[in-house]
Amino acid sequence: MKVLNHNLHSTEFYCFIQVAAAMLIRYSLDRWLFGLDNTGDVTKSLNRKHIVQQAKENLGSNIRLVTADGSLDCQLSPSEQEMIVYPLILAEVHIALSLLAKSGVFVLKMFTLFETQTISLLYLLNSLFKHVDIHKPVTSKPGNSEVYVVCKCLLAEVSDNILSLIQSALDTGGPLMSLSEIPRSFLQQVRTAAAKFKDMQEQTITENMSTYGTQVTFISNEKYAREYLSRMRLKPIPADQSVVVMSYPRTKPVKVGDNFLTA
Repeated sequence: MKVLNHNLHSTEFYCFIQVAAAMLIRYSLDRWLFGLDNTGDVTKSLNRKHIVQQAKENLGSNIRLVTADGSLDCQLSPSEQEMIVYPLILAEVHIALSLLAKSGVFVLKMFTLFETQTISLLYLLNSLFKHVDIHKPVTSKPGNSEVYVVCKCLLAEVSDNILSLIQSALDTGGPLMSLSEIPRSFLQQVRTAAAKFKDMQEQTITENMSTYGTQVTFISNEKYAREYLSRMRLKPIPADQSVVVMSYPRTKPVKVGDNFLTA
């Protein structure tokens, strides 16, 4: 299995992206693809073509699962997140549809579902796959807007015309189609989903503001952590099975109930 990410040591991104994944990438570099220019930027056509070519050479043509959970730093314009990440999401969809075999599955991270660009993309996916569901996983922070679109059973290998349509939208930043071309029944389903996830996020933010800095938050977190440890029966990963060889001392164990966790 190979995975794709921005190259954290590329001069184009290094100054802006500082994430803990740097060590993971360092010790598993042969399992990553960064595209033809080594930046990992999938919004560039040359990188998408290179990634698709490499994936098919390594995995063959019967690729049944593609996942994409990319995002961009939107801290300076959080209200514009949906449009800021739109080109990246389109690029991820272009790669996935270039790779997936018939009956394949595609899991895509998206955010709010308000803009015409997002709605038209959802409609395209709904037309290409037998089932499309939108989920907010329990492991996703409830205060943010991320959701996961699970597209199951690709009806047929995607035509060049569809890929060209996505490429055109990438070039212009516009929607794949106008809202007038989308059935009202589908628009209503998207409105319902958008409102549901918006309400969930709003409720969490309101609760966080009311309990910020109180003992209630600590007690609740400890309760959930203890329950998680009890249900999942977590065990340490043997050293010989670790993906990353730890070259620095582990931090002090943190006690959660009767258990100790080491980061």
